Amino acid sequence: MMFLKHHSLSLGWAIIILVLSSLSPPKTPKIHLFEGLDKVVHFSIYLMFSGFIFRELKKVNKINPYKLSIIIPVFYGVLMEILQHFVFRGRSFELMDIVANSLGAIFGTFCCYIVIDGRSFFKD
Repeated sequence: MMFLKHHSLSLGWAIIILVLSSLSPPKTPKIHLFEGLDKVVHFSIYLMFSGFIFRELKKVNKINPYKLSIIIPVFYGVLMEILQHFVFRGRSFELMDIVANSLGAIFGTFCCYIVIDGRSFFKD
């Protein structure tokens, strides 16, 4: 029960990702703002996911959050792509989605390093 209390935000976000990953794309006409918009969405979703994980692990203060806030979202993103290929109807595996997810997780952890830990690479 303590696990749920300390990690409810990241677990909730993982459920949202699972639901969104399982839905078939809508049959309505696509709004095409620019090429690669879906990769920006993947990047953003996993950036937030890694940020939630980082924050929750930092609060528990028993585990170094840096590695896990990258590893968990990357693994989860790969799992979602595999499920899209084998389980979810109307969905497909895309390697570039994994790349976007992974870059989002890495950048999210980097942002947490700068913002939450108060460190900066730009100090004199």
